[in-house]
Amino acid sequence: MDYDEAIEYLFNLKIYGMSLGLERIEFLLKTLGDPQKNMKAVHVAGTNGKGSVCAMLSSILVSAGYKVGLFTSPHLLSFEERILVDQNKISKDKVIQLAERIKSISESMVKSGKFDHPTFFETACAMAFEHFKEEKVDIAILEVGLGGRLDATNVVYPTASVITTIALDHTHVLGKTFKEVAREKAGIIKNNVPVVTGIEDDDILNIIKKICEEKKAQIYSHKEQGNIISNESSLDGQIFEIELKDRRYKDLKIPLLGEYQLKNALVCVLTLEVLKKKGMDIPEESVKRGFETTRWPARMEIVQKEPTIVLDCAHNPAGMRALVSTLTDLFSKRPLTFVIGIMRDKDIPGIIKEVAPKAHCIIVTKPKFERAALPERIESEAKKYLSDVVVIENVAEAVSQAIKKAEKNGIICISGSIFNVSEAMATLNIEGH
Repeated sequence: MDYDEAIEYLFNLKIYGMSLGLERIEFLLKTLGDPQKNMKAVHVAGTNGKGSVCAMLSSILVSAGYKVGLFTSPHLLSFEERILVDQNKISKDKVIQLAERIKSISESMVKSGKFDHPTFFETACAMAFEHFKEEKVDIAILEVGLGGRLDATNVVYPTASVITTIALDHTHVLGKTFKEVAREKAGIIKNNVPVVTGIEDDDILNIIKKICEEKKAQIYSHKEQGNIISNESSLDGQIFEIELKDRRYKDLKIPLLGEYQLKNALVCVLTLEVLKKKGMDIPEESVKRGFETTRWPARMEIVQKEPTIVLDCAHNPAGMRALVSTLTDLFSKRPLTFVIGIMRDKDIPGIIKEVAPKAHCIIVTKPKFERAALPERIESEAKKYLSDVVVIENVAEAVSQAIKKAEKNGIICISGSIFNVSEAMATLNIEGH
């Protein structure tokens, strides 16, 4: 196998879909020698914000001198973005090596007649665990792929569990109500493992608290155990303070934009407090330096200023609401052009309801991904709110047209799906991680 063959093999695994369950990943990891066992880890679930919290935690812990593994999904431009050690992507040679090993195990599993073929995500997850073991990381930061209870990452027994937010997404898999989704995500809660959460709704928070009580897991709620003080916000980032019951972090700076990122920062700091209680040395200076150097591409990221182009991977109504609020705050009355591509299994009416009332123009496009919604479906929703709706199926052409249409002081926001954003990044020659 060369690199291209390894990547082709991995991406071809997507034919096995998003089949949830732990039987395949557990057997796969057992055959590899259970690399996830005895691994210090932070396990992060949530509808929105989990990737940002993971990126912040990784940056701060690296700044504190720890060797840190980071597993996130999906990627923007290359598979290697999913598996980092100390902010460095897994090497192409290592991808080849691990793909070959896991391919052999997977084929044996299928031949046995006892298992379906491991999925793409399960394979990537197994690769991450094995890579982290071989690299002897001090701690792994693991982002849940989907839900929590039956997600492949849920084989780990972590040092801390995090549930960032709960909103309706992937309802065909996780449930159609907030309570159903909350219970799926709460499936990552383990006996006697502290839980940090950014959930604000009292009813949902009480569900998490009850499960924590049953599991004898201490809960740290950002709503009840911390306070954020926003001091300054600009296009270059935010300056803020975090106040806990017995500690105050002053003069914190983060390049990520949006008020919601400050909430994510508070969840991150509460998680650091748990890790410190577990014996990790994380000086305040490392917290400051880590926040300052946090990078999480294509999340309210300004990638060009003439015209201003913003990338954001919002793909559900709650995420889009936060994005539109931030754009409105930052750019006041400047006209907004959206380049939108959405997956067909998403809440398209809910997403467009958040976007369209604030938009000057919407250009609907279609990423080259099998789950992409037909542009006409998005167009019909958008036209309920404004007349200037254009369909340009090719993402590159849609971006080019948006730049041509943008007024001198206009803002172009490319969003709706990470797959839409990644194609736009390739068009604009913007790097990922």
